[in-house]
Amino acid sequence: MVNFKYLNNFFLYVFGFLFIFNPTIFFDFNLIYILFVVSLIYLLFNFNKLVFFISNKRVFILISFIFFMIFYCLILYFLFNEDALYRAYTLFLLLMALLISFTIVCVYKKTYGFDFNLFIKFLINIGVIQIVIVIFTIISPELREFILSAARQEDTMLLDIANNEVGVRSFGLSQNYTSSLPMLMGVYTIFTLYYFFYEKKINIKLYYLILTVGFGLSVVLNARIGAIPIVLSFLIFYLSLIFQFYKINKFYFFVFATFFISILFYFLNGYMGSELLRRFNVGMEEVLLLLNGEISGTFLALKDMLVFPSTTINFLFGQGYETLSKNSLSSDIGFVRDIFMFGLVGVVFQIFVFLYVFNNKLLKLNKLIYILLVLSLLAYYFKGLIFSANELHNFLLLLLSFVIMRSYFFRNT
Repeated sequence: MVNFKYLNNFFLYVFGFLFIFNPTIFFDFNLIYILFVVSLIYLLFNFNKLVFFISNKRVFILISFIFFMIFYCLILYFLFNEDALYRAYTLFLLLMALLISFTIVCVYKKTYGFDFNLFIKFLINIGVIQIVIVIFTIISPELREFILSAARQEDTMLLDIANNEVGVRSFGLSQNYTSSLPMLMGVYTIFTLYYFFYEKKINIKLYYLILTVGFGLSVVLNARIGAIPIVLSFLIFYLSLIFQFYKINKFYFFVFATFFISILFYFLNGYMGSELLRRFNVGMEEVLLLLNGEISGTFLALKDMLVFPSTTINFLFGQGYETLSKNSLSSDIGFVRDIFMFGLVGVVFQIFVFLYVFNNKLLKLNKLIYILLVLSLLAYYFKGLIFSANELHNFLLLLLSFVIMRSYFFRNT
């Protein structure tokens, strides 16, 4: 007899993993196309839910804004630069990702209901699958080489980026190994540290501490940008504990956990060798030099990438130019890329729309978690784009879809 609950769980985790991480090794085209077709078929049979979702004020504003930006990109394409056409395509992928996220939530609801903490833990479990794959790619260099070499045609430079003189990186099974993947794994630590702090049972605390180490390892082996939410989490949780003296025992426990993680990474560094953690060690040296007033390495590269359009009109309204991997005016800083594409006006509108759609009045996250998320996303704008269908934003779209679907459910019960 078929166990439908097991099949439903299997679908949820496989579909959820493929959606969030969108690995690039299976097909020569973006996997999101297949996920979107499956989602569209499902939503056609649940049309009333789809109508409610799209008619939600925040979702409607988000969709309208994305369509406006696509239209603006097309204008820029005809007037200035063909780079704007590809940006329009990436924005369209974001619309597809929004509907896919809603489909996952609809299926999830049938099995687990609308407990928000349970949904967060479901998302964390999907992240744990990535941790397991990261560990396998550490243990088996051949598996890692296969995954990177089997990437679709547009990602053929993955091996060159992953293996260079600075050190090896790109572990796991994902889409953007050097930007949104490590940032998402860093964001996961915000939640695991929160549960580590607030869960009462010691065994559960230790479980989330181990997950924090796993997500942290995934960060340091891929890109240092993901360390920002980890550092911010430790700082803010420490400060919150210091000013809550009645929780002083938890404060000592948190100090112990930090000490434990530090010692663990010290031994991991010795065990895995300088090759794996060389990039992270170099990054720590660069931070120490920066604190002493010396700009080097990544920070020097960021300084050189801090370039802007030469005319006021282009600075304000953009010129449809993509600065990523260009020989001249090259920059992979997120807001610089957007200024060249949409202008400062477009950047400001993006930030306002993003903060409005993902407002905590809707999400109802713990205040510390929400602050950490916003600070982390603003920091990520130095590395990636705010509006893009990648690991980090797919995770956020799932959160948005869940809280909106939950409001629909309670409204109709």
